[in-house]
Parts: sequence; C-alpha cells; structure tokens
Amino acid sequence: MPDYETLRENTFAAFGDLDASPTKAWIITHRQESPAFFEYAVGQTPEFELYDIEKDPHCIENLALLESANDIRRDLHQRLMNELTRTGDPRISENVIFESSPFTDSTQQKRKPARQNNPN
Repeated sequence: MPDYETLRENTFAAFGDLDASPTKAWIITHRQESPAFFEYAVGQTPEFELYDIEKDPHCIENLALLESANDIRRDLHQRLMNELTRTGDPRISENVIFESSPFTDSTQQKRKPARQNNPN
C-alpha cells in the first residue's frame, strides 16, 4: 500500500474513487487501528440503504435490513426501478455500458515516450 504522502497527494495511488486528501491518507494508513473508519470509507456498500435522516442525519445506522422496513424498502425499490425504466437508464439494460471500455479502462495516464532531439 502506498505511503501517507502518496495517498495524500495522488488520487489514483489507491481507491481512485476517493480524492487524495489527508483524511483519505489517514484512514488508509490507520486501517488496522481503526477498521470501522476504513470500512465506512472504502468498504463495499450494501445492496439497499435506508436511513431515518431526522434521527440519524449522518446516515450511520442502515435500517434497510430491519424487518420493520421491508414494506418501505420494497416500495422505494419499485419506485426507483420504474423511474430507471421510464427514463431508459443504461444501468438496467442488458448491455451495461459502464461495465466496458472506456469506463473500465485504467485511470492512470500512460507515460509518453520521451522525445529525442534529432540533430539531423
């Protein structure tokens, strides 16, 4: 894993979907000491998320898996799918364009060969 300075300055050194910053660098370099912070920042998100933003404005406690939230979750999911279908969103098509080039290409810039001065 890259060192603190690299993570602080280079977005694509690791976890390229998070901009380089002192916070990102700290979370990654302290992932053993503070695994909850690391998981919250870069862990895989659950399939469904549901929060009570009045009681939990920072959206920390995911209510989506509670049995008491089943009806709400199903209703919201169906509303979302209806809207995605209505608008022709490509994420629900059979050929998801975001899962192929250029979206999946490396984000690191390829180095161009050094120009050589040709005296002739």
